[in-house]
Amino acid sequence: MQPKASRHTGRALGGRIRLSQHSGTPVYIQLADQLKYLIGIGELPPGTRLPSARLLSSNLNINRNTVLSAYAILAAESLVAGHRGGGTLVATPPIETTE
Repeated sequence: MQPKASRHTGRALGGRIRLSQHSGTPVYIQLADQLKYLIGIGELPPGTRLPSARLLSSNLNINRNTVLSAYAILAAESLVAGHRGGGTLVATPPIETTE
């Protein structure tokens, strides 16, 4: 059974993510990079449900499509998997084999 994020994950993430509208880097890339970092350091372990795009965009005061674009980047890099009706979950990293 996969762990479920609390209802406060969106609020908690909103407090750890810092975005700059004045940066030369698009906001969706800033968001994707910061989520990658949080996944990489284990703050968002495998199986963690990311907040809905609507909730996270509201907490960060950005457009919902910006969050969806960031989630799409993470999905393309196999860091998250979206499940219709089940949200977006941090993916389990592939098992490395040595030969």
